[in-house]
Amino acid sequence: MTVTQTGEATLIKSIDPTLLDSDRRVAADVDCFQCGYNLRTLPATGVCPECAGAVADSLRRPELYRASAVWLSGLLHGVRCLLFALLQLAITAAAAVVVRFAMPAVGLAGLAGLGAVMFTLVGVACLTAPERHRHGQLEREHWRQAARWSPPATCGLALVTVCIVGIFLPARVSLPVSVPFAATVFLGLVVSPFAVLRYLAILLRRTREAALARLAGHAAVALLTLGIMNFLHALLPLFTGIQALHQFRDLRLIVVGLTGLGYLVCGLLSTYVLLRSRHVFSQALAASESRRVRSD
Repeated sequence: MTVTQTGEATLIKSIDPTLLDSDRRVAADVDCFQCGYNLRTLPATGVCPECAGAVADSLRRPELYRASAVWLSGLLHGVRCLLFALLQLAITAAAAVVVRFAMPAVGLAGLAGLGAVMFTLVGVACLTAPERHRHGQLEREHWRQAARWSPPATCGLALVTVCIVGIFLPARVSLPVSVPFAATVFLGLVVSPFAVLRYLAILLRRTREAALARLAGHAAVALLTLGIMNFLHALLPLFTGIQALHQFRDLRLIVVGLTGLGYLVCGLLSTYVLLRSRHVFSQALAASESRRVRSD
């Protein structure tokens, strides 16, 4: 049923203006949420020629709900893997606390840390998979690339650092590890967490969860701040020497305690964001699959 002229202005205001041309016709590849028909060139106040569903209903749905089921399934798998990675990190932290009291905790911490790395790599790869047949905004694409490649780059630089140590340590020569170590710490503690959460916030902006998107953005900024603090703390021995650090032992313990507390709060916040994101992506996937079933 077409919209009356009286309510047409109100209807147009409720639709994203970037989806319409000057004649108020659909100017993008938007699928009908009932049957999957491409609504491009149809008037915003009209109906779908296949199922008679209102075009406006499809235009007013959140953008993420119009994505393909395959891509949404990848987002859901990525969020689940990142949740598993956070669980592994929690196990690693707990094992590190008791490591001096129980030697088997060393092996547990190593296995949990390795599991966290593997789950993070798989989760980020699924979460940042390109959306086929759609050209994302420039900001979205830049953050997607940063989130996608910073974790593998961190692992690669860590392997380079380990290889350098393995080559030069037996020879008892000066270790040229400053540059790769600094790059590894910077990517792992600063760039990767910030880029992944920033990209997740951009994805959530494509839903009606504006508050959750802002929360993900705040978590990204908090992790960025903590990452920079940890980065500077990790590089301190390279500039002051090991002996000089003993003079500021108490101050360093306070800094380590505060950053540890900050990471605990950010970890809980990130877990909440990921759990809510899993629910949002599940809803979007269910809507996409329901639309595909109706079209079949």
